[in-house]
Amino acid sequence: MPQVASTLTSDVKYTLWRATKGGVNTPLKHVLIRGGHGVAHRHANGGIDTPVGMLTSVTDDELELLKADEVFQTHQKNGFIRIIETDRKVEPEKAAKDLEAKEPSAPLDDKDFEKGGRAQAPETMKLSLGKGKSK
Repeated sequence: MPQVASTLTSDVKYTLWRATKGGVNTPLKHVLIRGGHGVAHRHANGGIDTPVGMLTSVTDDELELLKADEVFQTHQKNGFIRIIETDRKVEPEKAAKDLEAKEPSAPLDDKDFEKGGRAQAPETMKLSLGKGKSK
Protein backbone atom coordinates (compact mmCIF):
# COMPACT_ATOMS: atom_id res chain seq x y z
CA MET A 1 0.00 0.00 0.00
CA PRO A 2 1.50 3.38 -0.97
CA GLN A 3 2.25 5.97 1.69
CA VAL A 4 2.57 9.75 1.68
CA ALA A 5 5.28 11.35 3.83
CA SER A 6 4.49 14.90 4.93
CA THR A 7 6.17 17.77 6.76
CA LEU A 8 3.04 19.91 6.61
CA THR A 9 2.00 21.51 9.89
CA SER A 10 -1.68 20.62 9.67
CA ASP A 11 -3.79 17.91 8.06
CA VAL A 12 -4.81 18.61 4.47
CA LYS A 13 -7.96 17.25 2.83
CA TYR A 14 -7.46 17.01 -0.94
CA THR A 15 -10.91 16.95 -2.58
CA LEU A 16 -12.15 15.84 -6.00
CA TRP A 17 -15.03 18.12 -6.97
CA ARG A 18 -17.88 17.48 -9.40
CA ALA A 19 -19.55 20.39 -11.21
CA THR A 20 -23.35 20.27 -11.26
CA LYS A 21 -25.82 21.85 -13.66
CA GLY A 22 -26.75 24.55 -11.15
CA GLY A 23 -23.15 25.76 -11.00
CA VAL A 24 -22.56 24.47 -7.48
CA ASN A 25 -19.59 22.17 -7.04
CA THR A 26 -20.13 19.16 -4.83
CA PRO A 27 -17.40 17.04 -3.26
CA LEU A 28 -17.14 13.65 -4.93
CA LYS A 29 -14.29 12.14 -2.91
CA HIS A 30 -11.50 13.33 -0.63
CA VAL A 31 -8.21 12.06 0.78
CA LEU A 32 -6.89 13.27 4.14
CA ILE A 33 -3.10 13.50 4.47
CA ARG A 34 -1.91 13.83 8.05
CA GLY A 35 0.14 16.81 9.11
CA GLY A 36 1.61 17.68 12.48
CA HIS A 37 5.27 18.39 11.75
CA GLY A 38 6.68 20.56 14.53
CA VAL A 39 3.46 20.52 16.57
CA ALA A 40 3.64 19.11 20.10
CA HIS A 41 1.25 16.22 20.76
CA ARG A 42 0.41 15.22 24.34
CA HIS A 43 0.16 11.51 25.07
CA ALA A 44 -2.14 9.84 27.59
CA ASN A 45 0.88 8.94 29.76
CA GLY A 46 1.75 12.64 30.09
CA GLY A 47 4.63 12.66 27.60
CA ILE A 48 4.95 15.10 24.70
CA ASP A 49 6.03 14.19 21.19
CA THR A 50 6.93 16.64 18.43
CA PRO A 51 7.00 14.70 15.15
CA VAL A 52 9.54 15.43 12.44
CA GLY A 53 7.37 13.87 9.75
CA MET A 54 4.05 12.14 9.33
CA LEU A 55 3.02 9.15 7.21
CA THR A 56 -0.40 8.43 5.74
CA SER A 57 -1.24 5.15 4.02
CA VAL A 58 -3.39 5.55 0.88
CA THR A 59 -4.98 3.16 -1.58
CA ASP A 60 -3.95 3.04 -5.23
CA ASP A 61 -7.19 4.85 -6.18
CA GLU A 62 -6.55 7.58 -3.61
CA LEU A 63 -3.00 7.96 -4.89
CA GLU A 64 -4.30 8.57 -8.42
CA LEU A 65 -6.68 11.23 -7.07
CA LEU A 66 -3.78 12.89 -5.21
CA LYS A 67 -1.51 12.87 -8.26
CA ALA A 68 -4.20 14.70 -10.24
CA ASP A 69 -4.85 17.33 -7.54
CA GLU A 70 -3.18 20.72 -8.20
CA VAL A 71 -2.70 21.59 -4.51
CA PHE A 72 -1.08 18.21 -3.86
CA GLN A 73 1.21 18.76 -6.85
CA THR A 74 2.20 22.17 -5.46
CA HIS A 75 2.96 20.71 -2.02
CA GLN A 76 4.99 17.96 -3.68
CA LYS A 77 6.89 20.43 -5.91
CA ASN A 78 7.69 22.64 -2.91
CA GLY A 79 9.13 19.66 -1.03
CA PHE A 80 6.56 19.21 1.75
CA ILE A 81 5.19 15.87 0.49
CA ARG A 82 6.71 12.69 -0.94
CA ILE A 83 5.02 9.59 -2.31
CA ILE A 84 6.50 6.31 -1.10
CA GLU A 85 5.30 3.41 -3.23
CA THR A 86 6.24 0.45 -1.07
CA ASP A 87 4.43 -2.11 1.05
CA ARG A 88 7.07 -2.23 3.79
CA LYS A 89 6.93 -0.20 6.98
CA VAL A 90 8.81 3.11 6.77
CA GLU A 91 9.83 5.26 9.74
CA PRO A 92 8.29 8.76 9.50
CA GLU A 93 11.58 10.44 10.50
CA LYS A 94 13.51 8.69 7.72
CA ALA A 95 10.80 9.37 5.13
CA ALA A 96 10.78 13.09 6.00
CA LYS A 97 14.54 13.66 6.30
CA ASP A 98 14.92 15.10 2.76
CA LEU A 99 11.67 17.09 2.79
CA GLU A 100 11.42 20.80 3.53
CA ALA A 101 11.63 21.24 7.28
CA LYS A 102 9.41 24.26 7.79
CA GLU A 103 6.43 25.77 6.06
CA PRO A 104 5.23 29.34 6.71
CA SER A 105 2.43 28.22 9.05
CA ALA A 106 4.76 26.15 11.27
CA PRO A 107 4.91 27.08 14.97
CA LEU A 108 7.66 29.46 16.01
CA ASP A 109 10.79 27.97 17.54
CA ASP A 110 13.96 29.40 19.15
CA LYS A 111 15.61 30.14 15.78
CA ASP A 112 12.67 32.34 14.77
CA PHE A 113 13.44 34.69 17.68
CA GLU A 114 17.09 35.20 16.74
CA LYS A 115 18.12 38.38 14.93
CA GLY A 116 16.65 38.26 11.45
CA GLY A 117 14.27 35.42 12.33
CA ARG A 118 10.66 35.48 11.24
CA ALA A 119 9.46 36.53 14.73
CA GLN A 120 11.57 39.71 14.71
CA ALA A 121 10.10 43.05 13.70
CA PRO A 122 11.90 44.84 10.86
CA GLU A 123 14.62 47.33 11.89
CA THR A 124 12.78 50.20 10.25
CA MET A 125 9.04 50.43 10.12
CA LYS A 126 6.96 52.89 8.17
CA LEU A 127 4.28 54.62 10.15
CA SER A 128 1.16 55.48 8.20
CA LEU A 129 -0.29 58.94 8.86
CA GLY A 130 -3.45 58.34 6.85
CA LYS A 131 -4.44 59.26 3.30
CA GLY A 132 -1.45 57.40 1.81
CA LYS A 133 1.21 59.54 3.49
CA SER A 134 3.96 57.79 5.42
CA LYS A 135 7.13 58.71 7.26
